[in-house]
Amino acid sequence: MDTTRRTILRGMAAAPVAATAGGLLLPHGARAAQAAADPMPLDLRVRTRAKGTGTSYPDVIKRLLLMADSERPEERHGLARASLAGILADANRKGRPARPDWPGASLPRLRTSFQWQGADEENSISNDFRTKYWRPQGISNHYTGAGGTTPDILMVSWYARASEKDQGARISIVDLSDPGAPRYRHVLLVEPWVRGRRFTFRPATLHAGGIAWYGNRLYIADTVKGLRVFNTDEMLEVATGGPAGRCGYWKGKYYAHRYKYVLPQSRAYDHVAPNQAEVQQRYSQVAVDVTTRPHSLVVSEFMRPLETSSRAVRWNLDPGTGALVPARPGGLVRSVARDRIRHGGQVQGAVSVLGTYYLSASAGPDRYGTVRTWRKQAVGDPPAAFAWHQAEGPEDLSHDARAGVLWSVNEYEGNRYVYSMTL
Repeated sequence: MDTTRRTILRGMAAAPVAATAGGLLLPHGARAAQAAADPMPLDLRVRTRAKGTGTSYPDVIKRLLLMADSERPEERHGLARASLAGILADANRKGRPARPDWPGASLPRLRTSFQWQGADEENSISNDFRTKYWRPQGISNHYTGAGGTTPDILMVSWYARASEKDQGARISIVDLSDPGAPRYRHVLLVEPWVRGRRFTFRPATLHAGGIAWYGNRLYIADTVKGLRVFNTDEMLEVATGGPAGRCGYWKGKYYAHRYKYVLPQSRAYDHVAPNQAEVQQRYSQVAVDVTTRPHSLVVSEFMRPLETSSRAVRWNLDPGTGALVPARPGGLVRSVARDRIRHGGQVQGAVSVLGTYYLSASAGPDRYGTVRTWRKQAVGDPPAAFAWHQAEGPEDLSHDARAGVLWSVNEYEGNRYVYSMTL
């Protein structure tokens, strides 16, 4: 292992996001924007158990971790604790630096890019560049995840399709410490539950259209339900043999559709609609805004057509725990701001930087996507404005404040890249 990679892996043990001035660094000259009060707030209710079961997610995870820590192999049932650093050291797939098809006028915006493994292979389940069974959706960078220690780790979410649909969703943990040789590994997302008297898990079935990594929490958009939360300190290694269709406990061991690692869901924030007359908010994308004090989580929605208005809703984050705040009676957390964005349709990803929204908009597999910008005005209601073109089929956005870039990923088979764009 080279010195750079070893340094990066050691940085994974850094403390999560620190509060106030000791927290994430802002771009030079930046001034933090304080979120305003939301005149029509949305509530989310914290849920810590699977529907239809009386056992909480933390209880199941605790039992699984206790098994993983046992000194007796027969009590571990194939489980072992896993860490981000360990998974990166065990990365089994390789990306390749390559440039997506990109319009010439916007080429100066493209900072760096790579394609997923398999560009030179025929279509197969294991061919990430061409597979029809999985599509990438969300992206988040390690800058927000580990307090600004390094910008060289990415997480990318995928959802399963076709014959693999029952596998739910996964994340790719990507090591970019050597930009010329990206390495990554897939981790299956699972939901803890109890089957009979057995503590186990099952695939987390969701579209995973957007993700936001903050401290040790990974927030994942769950389109009509709200948000799901996964704790990166609770990852597990599982047995890799057995039938491909097994996930959870089976014949003495735990499996996960032959994935080596799983990330269990630790809680959910379920949508609560105070105003039932209003069209329900869609939870299509999610991102961290590190340019507000306190830091905030921004949820945006996909709507059609392009000229449609969409909404962006903001909740404050506790920099010590990574949880949404402020907590209210009944396990509720209330939004602090909500913006309605004209011409905010077809948005696949949105981030907010110093009060300006950057919107990633798609136009199908054969037309370039765009980045548009929008900023609330004291008077008037301006539409989102074109800023530059990007690759076909763009998805989520993630802001890397240290590098001054936006990360994105495009989804269609045979045209799958991860790329950063200069702000």
